[in-house]
Amino acid sequence: MNAADTLRSVGLTRYQAMLLVCLVERDGPATSATLAAESGVPRTSVYTVADSLGDMGLCSQAALTGPAQWWAAEWPTTCRQLRKHLEANLAEQVQAVAELAYTCGGFR
Repeated sequence: MNAADTLRSVGLTRYQAMLLVCLVERDGPATSATLAAESGVPRTSVYTVADSLGDMGLCSQAALTGPAQWWAAEWPTTCRQLRKHLEANLAEQVQAVAELAYTCGGFR
């Protein structure tokens, strides 16, 4: 299993996983064109995917002058944020199973 597959197994989408791996492997910030070329994520999707990673605290963006650029969060921060994301997804899944079981009469 490669890094992108592992990230997908904890709840990231295919494009989120591909882009995060690309960002982590880079030495510095990159534009959408660079990220698209290096990650395989379509250029038209890079902004949306990078924004979603930013919302999870996994990357940052700056566009002070010129095109927007993104970079990965520091690795310890990335690991903490992935854990929070995984725990939130797990809690949602547990709740959904509990509701399903209740609806089917499993809890009386």
